[in-house]
Amino acid sequence: MVEGAERQAADGGRARLASRLGPPVLLLLICAGFFRKLVLTGQHTWLAAGDIPNQVLRRLQLQAGEWRHGGGGVLRHVLAGGTPPDSHLRRTGNRRFPDPPHSPLRPAGLGGAETGRRVRPIGGGPGGRPLSPPGRNNVFRGARPALFWSSRLPPYTECLVQAVLILAGALATGVVSLAFGQALLSLLRLPLKGLERATLAFLTGSVLLSIAVFLLAAAGLARREAYLALGILAIVAARGRPFSFGRTEDAGLGRAWRIAAALAFAVFTCIYLLHAMAPEHSPDGSSYHLGLVSFYNDAGGLVKTTDNMYALFPQGIEMLFLYAFSIGRHSAASLVEFSFLAALAILLYASGRRMGDPVAGLFASFAVYASPIVGWTGTCAYIDVAVAALVFGMFHLLYRWEEGLPGNALAPAGLLAGAAFGAKYTAFIAVPFGVLFILIVLWRRRTVTAAPLTFMAAAVPAFSGWLIRNWVWTGNPFAPFLNRWFPNPHFFPSFEVQLAGGLRWPDGLGGWRQVPLELTLRGGPVQGLLGPLFLLAPVALLSLRYRAGRRLVAAALAFAAVFPWNKGTRFLLLSLPFLALAMGLSLAKKRWLTGALLAGHAIASYPAAVDRYADPYAVRLDATPGIREALRAVPEEEYLSGKRFGYGPARLVDRIVPSGEGVFSFVTFQQAYARRPVLVYHTSARGNLAGEAFFTAMDATSLFGGRFLASGVSPDLAPVCEMSYRFSPRQVRGLRLVQRRTAPAGLWVATDVQASLAGREVPWPAATRYTASHSRWYAPRAFDVNPLTLWSSREPVQAGMYLAAEFTEPVEIDGLTVRAPRGQDGLSPELEAMSPGGAWVEIEARPRVSIVPVPPGLRAAAARQLRREGIGYLLVVEGNLVADDLRERAREWRIEAAGSSEDFTLYRILP
Repeated sequence: MVEGAERQAADGGRARLASRLGPPVLLLLICAGFFRKLVLTGQHTWLAAGDIPNQVLRRLQLQAGEWRHGGGGVLRHVLAGGTPPDSHLRRTGNRRFPDPPHSPLRPAGLGGAETGRRVRPIGGGPGGRPLSPPGRNNVFRGARPALFWSSRLPPYTECLVQAVLILAGALATGVVSLAFGQALLSLLRLPLKGLERATLAFLTGSVLLSIAVFLLAAAGLARREAYLALGILAIVAARGRPFSFGRTEDAGLGRAWRIAAALAFAVFTCIYLLHAMAPEHSPDGSSYHLGLVSFYNDAGGLVKTTDNMYALFPQGIEMLFLYAFSIGRHSAASLVEFSFLAALAILLYASGRRMGDPVAGLFASFAVYASPIVGWTGTCAYIDVAVAALVFGMFHLLYRWEEGLPGNALAPAGLLAGAAFGAKYTAFIAVPFGVLFILIVLWRRRTVTAAPLTFMAAAVPAFSGWLIRNWVWTGNPFAPFLNRWFPNPHFFPSFEVQLAGGLRWPDGLGGWRQVPLELTLRGGPVQGLLGPLFLLAPVALLSLRYRAGRRLVAAALAFAAVFPWNKGTRFLLLSLPFLALAMGLSLAKKRWLTGALLAGHAIASYPAAVDRYADPYAVRLDATPGIREALRAVPEEEYLSGKRFGYGPARLVDRIVPSGEGVFSFVTFQQAYARRPVLVYHTSARGNLAGEAFFTAMDATSLFGGRFLASGVSPDLAPVCEMSYRFSPRQVRGLRLVQRRTAPAGLWVATDVQASLAGREVPWPAATRYTASHSRWYAPRAFDVNPLTLWSSREPVQAGMYLAAEFTEPVEIDGLTVRAPRGQDGLSPELEAMSPGGAWVEIEARPRVSIVPVPPGLRAAAARQLRREGIGYLLVVEGNLVADDLRERAREWRIEAAGSSEDFTLYRILP
């Protein structure tokens, strides 16, 4: 009794101390992060070197031990936009480090090329002429924020400052989320305490912070001042007690269990922290998750982007990345994802205790935490673990409401469900699952309340903003999907079909019998593995004898429903927490067995052990990042250049491509480290059309063997099939080609449609209206007498499809010629004409099909076409026939090599 009272008094004293120290520490943290502009230069530079006393500059020079010329001569030269000579490279021992690519001493990235924003001195006059008195130095506006003293502090001091900023960005995001969540839970007066309250406060608060950042970004106010105001508002809303969670009840675990669990979690946490703090290089994280975040950060808000399908995905988690990115850049966003992993592990443990057995909660927590795919996804700038945490948080609140928590708990549950949908399309199941859960509980209670409405009212604001944005930008709220239901000029239905086909199970699996082994032990075709422990997943069915187990199994099945349509193991993460907790409930009674399984899982999930049995191509953590990489003792550029395909091309594009010039590429790369937007072939209709013009200029049959492109049409696009319609001369006010039968195996393509009279071409009147039943926005491309542009239905041929031209005045013609790629002759559309009275009349004329030569000079014409579409550069990966054709026929293409990096070559299209 006495020991319990003493322990309770000690816990209360620590809670009071944390409550008192929390607000000032939080304020200092946020201010230190967001006032980094006083010591940073980059996108927003307010500080001029000329405003610093000369003795301070001299002291910095002497401290760095590298700027040898008195009076700051070299420093002045560099700050004026130059590059320091080799003799002034920083030295650490026998190693020489040039200025980092984002340093203010290289304001335009590598080599001093001009960036997307005009590089000019602060306070400069006309023509960029400095207004400062002679002899004063000016800090230039650089391409990216970097330390003001980045080349004047000792190297390891600079590394320490960078590491602190990375941590500050993630911590600021976490504590502001906690503060918002505490305010919400206090407003609803939910009786939650300890770990349960802390994790739910973080999850619900992160949703509120995400919505707030989205509104700021939509208004063009996504700047540090606004973020700082959000942090202060969060503290005020939490009444200055963001860390007051109440006393955690006794865990009910023995001393041995607590020590073993603490050691296991500590080992994996250290590994995860090193990976999360290392420079971000994950495929999706460095290409579009943080590529878009960096773009928004530079622009100060959301910018309408319809040339990139990834920009139209819901981005609820990316808004949190944006908040952290403004302080700590890329790695701060990775740490935000890791914070969700920690929250998920804690909440799983708390849920297990609530369901009657803390050992079950510990089993589920560590089983998920140490899983190889979870460790990899949770330590990079992906969003899958964060979405899984939101979904499980929703389930936990629904379960607690069923147990007796007040009806107010449905509001944060709905908020988390809506946020899951607002972060990832595949998590849309969370909203109907929550509504169905509530309806079943009400049916069992034989009561009728407004509980489902409360849930939905909280869910809608969390995802509706993204649907409204897509509707305004594209006319399709679910862009880039459901394009048949919501036709738009930005994405083709055929693109959607091709994308879905690419996400289905690969043929190399050998059937569903191989799926369990691939998901747990190999992980090659499915891009990751869960770990051998989950071979025991069927034991989760034993938990059906418990009420909680039945709910967990139902949730696991519901959230795994999307898995058969996607081949990635990480798409199982939504159901993994439910599966792990159901397994824990089934095994928890056998303490020795549970302990042995967890010990085996820890050994088998250790990165060095995973290398022994996993497929070489399975994504997983590796042993490369260490303390030196995490703390930036190894330069970020050096680490990234040798880590993943695509960093060099990002820097190459920034260094060479002038502002305002478009770049086209057939593959993605690490766009998070580039400032120039790059149009990628498979990400939009505009990219599809640029690629089609490119392939039309080549004899693509020999290169691709008739395969279909992402746009849905064959790469054999040269207009060599000619269909000629001949009839008696007549006055018409319009012509229409109509398909009378369905042909689901192919698409309808027309490259050039030309009318004629007495063997001579009749030009289309200037005011002609071009229409089509499908892809009507691109109907004019079939009538522009250009072999490099085409119109396609972008959907399988259906009866009633048409392509038409309507004139304002009657035109006399006696023939029509349609040129198209190979394979179109079997469709044979019928010809209709509009009489002068306005009625459509069928013309009895069967087309005569012939094969004509490929028009000459298509490669040069393709270059001109790309130029007209705003594309001045081509970024091509070497080692394929396309790259070989460009290199060997550069003169025909009218291109010249502008630079190369890794396996990429950048070509400039000559005017």
